[in-house]
Amino acid sequence: MGIRGKEIKAIEKVNQTFDSYEWNIESGDGIYDAINLPENSEDIGDIFVTKTKNNLYIALGSYFSRHYLDEDRYTKEKRYFISFLKDNHEIINLFTINDREYWRYKAQTELVNEDIIGNLYKNVFNKFYRVDDILNDFLAE
Repeated sequence: MGIRGKEIKAIEKVNQTFDSYEWNIESGDGIYDAINLPENSEDIGDIFVTKTKNNLYIALGSYFSRHYLDEDRYTKEKRYFISFLKDNHEIINLFTINDREYWRYKAQTELVNEDIIGNLYKNVFNKFYRVDDILNDFLAE
């Protein structure tokens, strides 16, 4: 199933309003198991989760993808994903899109020069861990 325009709009809405959500680290409440992790994902990083109205969950995470140069050599690349999940007595994954899929979809119709899912992950990471406050305290010493 391909990416649909409404999914892209939902991602862009989260990007524009991420600061208005309360983000938490995924804590094993069934969300992780429901996420359709991207193919070939390994070394899953933090997964940030927020709950919106009507029991809609948004999960934002990072992972590494392995790219083989030849049979014995490979590199790892950090990638990002976003998942939308619904709680209807059990959590179901509505869709998961990684940063590359988003970029390929958007590049079909317009020039894309922003890693929206990667930047969103970094912004939520900074908000959750209060990176700006920590750096401000350090700089004020």
